[in-house]
Amino acid sequence: MFQADGISPFLIAGHTFEYIVSTAPFGASPAGSTVIRLRSDQPGSPTPAGGGLIAVVSTSVVSQVQFALYPPATTPLTPTTFYHAMWMDYADPANALNLFWGQLMLDPAVQP
Repeated sequence: MFQADGISPFLIAGHTFEYIVSTAPFGASPAGSTVIRLRSDQPGSPTPAGGGLIAVVSTSVVSQVQFALYPPATTPLTPTTFYHAMWMDYADPANALNLFWGQLMLDPAVQP
């Protein structure tokens, strides 16, 4: 993550992040159910249990938010369309920032 100049790292130290996957678009009525939820400030309690983690790396030369999905999160997913988003400061209604959102399309593929 970079500042507008594309060179300077965006300062993310001290911020919290959430990655969420839902069965319906965010803000839809009726609301979709949460399928996957990872939070940087609650690494030991993802939904589902053991489903993944978020790591925040913030130095003077790089700012990264990395997330990994583990089999407990992905095994129950069926080939269909889900919706996902990454939020910064997700619990702060005045300062929450959506970093990305959209469709998460799953297509079965055979691994070698």
